Amino acid sequence: VPVEVRVISTAICPAIAKTENTTALNRWGVWRNEHRNKLIAKAIHEVILELGGQPQILVGVATVEHAVHLYQHLRDFTLVYGSMDPNDKFRWERDELLPPDVHPISFAQREAYQKAFQEGTLRRAIATGVWHTGVDFPSLNVLVRADAQGGAIPNTQLPGRVTRSDGSKSLGIVIDFDDVHSPTLAGRAEKRLSGYRGKGWTIKQLLPRYLDT
Repeated sequence: VPVEVRVISTAICPAIAKTENTTALNRWGVWRNEHRNKLIAKAIHEVILELGGQPQILVGVATVEHAVHLYQHLRDFTLVYGSMDPNDKFRWERDELLPPDVHPISFAQREAYQKAFQEGTLRRAIATGVWHTGVDFPSLNVLVRADAQGGAIPNTQLPGRVTRSDGSKSLGIVIDFDDVHSPTLAGRAEKRLSGYRGKGWTIKQLLPRYLDT
């Protein structure tokens, strides 16, 4: 199906200082960036209101850490990931970021989630790279590129999830972010945009969203 890319500016987010420490940049610029995570949640709530009903939405993230922190704003989404460090699990449950005795999910549970998402019975999920390749989601209406990656594999595999159709949709929507709050992250965003342009997809640049603090 045709795809429309909606690029939301993160100019409203506090600037992130340039650093050579990639983990620190990702952690504070993306994974635990509450301003950016609130923008993601706001964009999702808006598209749900726009489309009506129960659109199927997949939020792509790079790490389970980001999935957990984003989950605070999207409690009706299902978390899908490969593994979870026991120490992280203990800390996240202690800090009430995760409900007790639910995580980590098993291989069987992850497979069940994938089957349900493929069949369209699971409508909302936040997933790490376990769903970047080898999956087919024909009912997917909206893909949210929360991952802030610029690599070839996620840039090729992730966007393709929304192009397939089971006949129930006439348009796929990709929501992405320009990440101008960080020069390095903005460079990755431009790589993603370049890929969308190469596919001939319609791109709409959107203004920063107002956030209540």
